[in-house]
Amino acid sequence: MPFLTLGWWCGLLTFAGLVFNEAIGPVIIFGALGCSLVYCLRSFANLKEAIAIAGWLPWFVPLLALASVVWSSEPDLTLRMSVELCLTTGLVLVAAQATTPRAFVGTAGLVTGLAVLLSLVVRHRQVDGLTGVVSLAGIYTNKNTLGACGAQMFLASLFIALSRGTNSPVRLVSIASCAVGLVTSVAARSVGQLVASMIGGAIIAGYLFIQLVPARQQRVYILCACLVGIVLVAVIPLLLMFAGDDLLRLVGKDSTLTGRTELWYWAARFSDEHPIFGTGYQAFWVPGHSAAEFLWDRFRLTARSGFHFHNLFFEMLVELGWIGACSALIVMPPMIWVVAKWTWLRSSNAAGYYLGLIISLCVVQFQDVNLFQVFSPWYALYLVAFYYGRRAVLQGHA
Repeated sequence: MPFLTLGWWCGLLTFAGLVFNEAIGPVIIFGALGCSLVYCLRSFANLKEAIAIAGWLPWFVPLLALASVVWSSEPDLTLRMSVELCLTTGLVLVAAQATTPRAFVGTAGLVTGLAVLLSLVVRHRQVDGLTGVVSLAGIYTNKNTLGACGAQMFLASLFIALSRGTNSPVRLVSIASCAVGLVTSVAARSVGQLVASMIGGAIIAGYLFIQLVPARQQRVYILCACLVGIVLVAVIPLLLMFAGDDLLRLVGKDSTLTGRTELWYWAARFSDEHPIFGTGYQAFWVPGHSAAEFLWDRFRLTARSGFHFHNLFFEMLVELGWIGACSALIVMPPMIWVVAKWTWLRSSNAAGYYLGLIISLCVVQFQDVNLFQVFSPWYALYLVAFYYGRRAVLQGHA
């Protein structure tokens, strides 16, 4: 049985540790580190294979963050955080090596589902300091974390519910979990997560549908789906241009996206102070730093921690300059392409889930910052999707 294997426990403890880190601290992460160490020591080949399959792409930004110690305005902090980012990357890659793609889908659904259920019991609420809007945060201090849990619970449950090998009781539970996940994202008022989960869900459902047609016709259907996606990408900006305000009001947002556009304006201004290299990884949002203090006051945040520019590009631009922002833009498309190529090989139904997952995670980065972050569960899912895609492509499953 899969839950009796050491590899399955590596995957479970790693992802659970990252998901619950914000709520209870790193205690589960310590367990994941111990489990992964035993897994690697039992067979050093496992570690060598994980490193060989991953290649250099997952390490490019973490190593750049580590290099930023040289020019960081907070070198001690940057060193600690960049080392933890490298540790996060390595831990997740070992967990992916230890677990099968389909088993990790179940792990993602189980862990995020538990986080959502606990949050519905706790029902802690967060008040937005800028708008005064009250949102469900559950066991977390940040309502966006709960919104992301709901979105990932939906995607994993949708895949399990639509998969052909799923038995009836599990299918019924998965369908109910889809609804609970979406309702949770709505209660957390996480519009970005809702939109991204709808896009990811459409990709997952479409891919699983394509698997039902004769094999000789599948690639034609995939090409048609890609053309539809290209058309939508072209049409959506026009829709936003002519009906953007009405759509924003419909989801309870204003033209500033509840202050995000103002944050982006200030990010562009502050990035001019260190345009090439930035302030250093995680060296901007530091108590005593005048620009950070200004923004905390501007947005009425008394905690003086746990804030960002709500856009991955701007966050990278401020912390790592144009070198960092361009590095992220260079690294991300090839990682997505690897997963897309996996779906083209048609070696596993799970490929559709991971393609929907990685694209939805990238969509969220337009209004959030999840990737290349220390102990981020969503960065972990991004790495896992890439790892499984690259392994399938290297093995040449056709």
